[in-house]
Amino acid sequence: GYVLIQETSDEEGCASGVFDRNILVLTLFEGPVIGLETTWRMMTALHKTILSQCDPSPEWLSGHTDDGKPSEMPHLALFPMAYVGSEHADGHLMGIGLALPKGISVRERGRALQGLLYDGKGDSKDIRLKCGSLGDWTLARETRPTPPLTLQERTWIEKSAIWATVTPIVLDRHPKTERSQDRAGWTAEVATIIAESCTRQGLPEPVAIDVDKTSWHRGAPRAVAGKSAGYPLMPVKSGKNARQQVHAWIQFSKPVEGPLLLGAGRYRGYGLCRPWRERR
Repeated sequence: GYVLIQETSDEEGCASGVFDRNILVLTLFEGPVIGLETTWRMMTALHKTILSQCDPSPEWLSGHTDDGKPSEMPHLALFPMAYVGSEHADGHLMGIGLALPKGISVRERGRALQGLLYDGKGDSKDIRLKCGSLGDWTLARETRPTPPLTLQERTWIEKSAIWATVTPIVLDRHPKTERSQDRAGWTAEVATIIAESCTRQGLPEPVAIDVDKTSWHRGAPRAVAGKSAGYPLMPVKSGKNARQQVHAWIQFSKPVEGPLLLGAGRYRGYGLCRPWRERR
């Protein structure tokens, strides 16, 4: 299901989306071992924790306007940092990344997040994360000189012309084509939807997109839970149809810098991409 969108051109330079390359890394260091399929629940639990401890929280942090409506502006995205992409990778969660929108000064970031990261005396504090039946965790800001590769910023932001999803992209709209009746037509339409979610972030239009149920990164679960382990469907408002979600391999005409989060679930860790180094 490979779709070539346009011929590659040798444009110079490097592109990036709406998220700042300086990500904040929180390490999970106490609690049960969990896999990537818990992404939605874990990120939602952390988001609630952030809002309870960072008060007042600006729109870029909360994702809501003052009157409680969903923000139209880019805002904080949370994403799972999991062990994927090597021979023995099993997809277990090692930490959580905080990707902030571009244009937020260091001082403003610090002021908004101080309630989460520091106690009343200004000392670093642990973050307690309660996630119902999944369990409880302790997280702390990653400060080791050489953390494991999964918890290093560069793993998720390094410039690359080719990226592949670790968590599935939730499509921004429902494809009109039925996959069961016209596989090629469905794939082409899905590729168009994914390309639009790139350009909407100010990224270049991809030159090629491939979609599949399984991830290109070893250790990441299937795009949708079926008979084998996979990602649960992103929750939607009652009465709405669940959105389709797919794994994707995306090639741009020039290097793109991360973090790269695409699609309707991007603020809760779905549509998380990582540079792809191997041959297709």
